[in-house]
Amino acid sequence: MTEASVVIREAAFVMTEASRMIRDAAFVTTEASAMIREAAVVMTEASVVNRGASFAMTFAAIAKQKGEIVEPEVASGAHRDSVHRNATEKKMPTHTNTNHRSLVALKLPTVVAALIAFAQTIAKAMTGNPLFPNPSPALAVLMQAIADLQTAQTAALARTRGTVIARDEKKVALVTLLQQLKGYVQTIADANVENGASIIASAGFAVRKSATRAPRVFGARPGKVSGTAALVAAPAAKRSAYEWEYSTDGGKTWVVTPATLPAKTTIVGLTPGAMVMFRYRAVTRAGEGDWSQSVSLIIK
Repeated sequence: MTEASVVIREAAFVMTEASRMIRDAAFVTTEASAMIREAAVVMTEASVVNRGASFAMTFAAIAKQKGEIVEPEVASGAHRDSVHRNATEKKMPTHTNTNHRSLVALKLPTVVAALIAFAQTIAKAMTGNPLFPNPSPALAVLMQAIADLQTAQTAALARTRGTVIARDEKKVALVTLLQQLKGYVQTIADANVENGASIIASAGFAVRKSATRAPRVFGARPGKVSGTAALVAAPAAKRSAYEWEYSTDGGKTWVVTPATLPAKTTIVGLTPGAMVMFRYRAVTRAGEGDWSQSVSLIIK
């Protein structure tokens, strides 16, 4: 009986341990289920955020195509109202300065005698000129360099040994002074852009002519490939888009083509030999503009 009792007690202990292990396993299973549910919630939230981000990106792309600016949502109501006001306010017209900067042209002669005469003309024009109160370098330094070059040139013409090298050094020194004086005159002219050209001329220098680009107007020309037309328009604003249309029946009906951000486009699929009309309008933050006057083109 004693051994049987021991066996019974051991069996009871084993059963107790087995029961405890079953309880532990049930607890682990419950914890695992909770973790799975939490993971499912997180994945659902991530999916919602991802859909929101996709929508925002799509909206931003459409707004960019239309030339609009998408303002980020802000927490502060006052800040949000400020952003709304800024977005709806019309842009005030700005004044464009039509004055162009005049540039000093330093056309230095290569012949020494001509260079000396040129430098003397500059020195004479700037001496006592009220527009140039403090020349840099000083005119006395310029006059001395002219005199030094004249002396060196006379010696070089006498073909004395070593005088050519000395003459060339004096020439370089005078050219350096003239270049520095050019910079000084340019500074004075830049301070008075409206009268810059006359200021430069009063110093004896030439005025560099700047090429003026004609303003861009709406136009159409044959494209590089047969059956195409290249259109170009005047830019409307820094942030804008452009809508384009064409008509093959004299303007009775219009065909819409893809909008662009640059003020130009190429229309394809046109019939060679046909007379086609084109028009465009700009889309800015203020809204859609009026359609332009149409232009016509015979398709090549």
